Amino acid sequence: MKNETSEQILDRIFARANVAPMQPIIKQQAIAERIETVCRTPHASIRLLMSCLLGRLIDPKVDPRKPYTEIQGAGCFSGRALDEKFLTDFIIRHQHALF
Repeated sequence: MKNETSEQILDRIFARANVAPMQPIIKQQAIAERIETVCRTPHASIRLLMSCLLGRLIDPKVDPRKPYTEIQGAGCFSGRALDEKFLTDFIIRHQHALF
């Protein structure tokens, strides 16, 4: 939603997922299977994915495939900065439900 802070975006998505955790949100089977594969890997990859998606939700011009400022060029962003600034706190607040 427009003008939401990063914290509000994360909390809104978390609340939506918590309403019916066993009800799939992703309807396309192939996409759901890919997401499940990523989610079954170690936690660092999940944090990277969360940073990329949050970057895109904050700014639609961001390319979620370019989470490193070293890449340079259009669409690049600092996935690490988003992780450190927003995701660490979010994960700590909700770790009982996430892991």
